[in-house]
Amino acid sequence: GIMSVSSGVEFENFDKAYEEILIQLESVKRKEIEDREMEAAKFSIINALKSYSDNPAATEEFYFSRALAGLNETVEEFIEEIKNVTADEVAAIASKIELDTVYKLTGKED
Repeated sequence: GIMSVSSGVEFENFDKAYEEILIQLESVKRKEIEDREMEAAKFSIINALKSYSDNPAATEEFYFSRALAGLNETVEEFIEEIKNVTADEVAAIASKIELDTVYKLTGKED
């Protein structure tokens, strides 16, 4: 039930980045998702999941978070589910997203 967006931007471009993120979210809600975007997103997620086998801490985090959600699937099973996700399903989930908290980290000038 939580979605997080992280973005590294120059301080003076914060508002511009914030607005663009909201524009992109609205686009997804309207199912304006190109096939290449879906395939690229799936590819990225699947590659990240496959890399878990090289990182015990990532593997532990995966299984712990799935257990907290009441899910008992393996990484391989989850990858198969991701392969079958449709743009309609992504849009349906996106339509439920509500902005809750926005924060930005700033540093001190030298």
